[in-house]
This record gives sequence, C-alpha cells and structure tokens, in this order.
Amino acid sequence: YESGNMVVAEWKGKKEDSLGILKCELVEANSGIFLADTKKFLSLISLLNLIEFCFLENETEEELFIKSHNLIKEIINNKENWLQNYVKWELFLLNKIGFGLELSQCIVSDSKENLSFVSPKSGCAVSKLSAKGWENKLLPLPAFLVANVEANIVDIKNGLTLTAYFLQKFAKSINKNLPFTRKYFIDSI
Repeated sequence: YESGNMVVAEWKGKKEDSLGILKCELVEANSGIFLADTKKFLSLISLLNLIEFCFLENETEEELFIKSHNLIKEIINNKENWLQNYVKWELFLLNKIGFGLELSQCIVSDSKENLSFVSPKSGCAVSKLSAKGWENKLLPLPAFLVANVEANIVDIKNGLTLTAYFLQKFAKSINKNLPFTRKYFIDSI
C-alpha cells in the first residue's frame, strides 16, 4: 500500500454503503524508485492528489487511468521528457473536468502561427502579434504545448503556471483549495 506501487484491488460487499472486504494484490512494486528521488515522489503524490481532488468517488475514468499509468511509467523509467509530459497530463486533466484550453489557434486572428499566450478569461491561445500591448494580462504559452519541441525548465515552469491558473479556477468553482502537494512538487523543480 505504498505510493507508486501498482495494485489490483477488488471490493466485495452486500450493498455499496455496507462494510465489505477489500482484496488487494501487488502487481508492480515501484515505491523504492520514488522514495529515492524527491522530485519524482512529489510528482506522483501531486498526480494522485489532483485525481482525488478533481473527481467524485466511484467515477469511472478509464482514459484518465491509462494516461496516468503511462506517465507514471515514464517517470519510473526515467524518460528525459517526463516533466513536460506531466504538464501535458495536467492539460488533459483540465480537459476532463471541463476546463479544457483551446491552444490550436489564436482566438483573435484564427492564426495558427506564433501562438505565445493564453487568455486567462477564455482559456484560448493568442498569437504574439494579436497580444501586442496586452502581454502583461495574458499567461505565457510554452512552445512545447503547441509544437513538437523540447521544453527547457523555464517552459516547464510556465506550463505549470498555466495549468495552475485554470486548476485554481476549478477549485474556486467547487469551493476548495488545490492540494498543497502540487505546490511542493512545483517548488522541487
């Protein structure tokens, strides 16, 4: 029952709200990998807490499970771009909870070129040309979220700032605070 381990769990009970029996079987033991690397451990805890925060109990989310499992595998296998994929996972999570961002074209000019910002009101991309004079009111859009390019640490932090803004919007809409573990993870980068 350690964070990072993969288990198959089966609960049996007469009724959904009655006391039942939980049968749990270890499939993969990964907790040692996470305990040896603080950043990886905090990313895993952040991921799990965000899922718990965003969804109601007993909601079936197969696609979210697959994407989360794949990301955890990347972290375990030390893929070099796992941080940028974590940011993309948060974008996917925002989409699943109804706060999806439209990053494929500029909301002002319909251009698909030089997308550099995101409107905090609409969640839509804004091109560099259309943003002229409004840059300080817009959120930066890292290039790796709209093109197939490698992200540097500044891009990762800008991506996490972007997703944090919309996760905060979601949190306010349900009268809750974001899990503090996400902030600890971001601080560890």
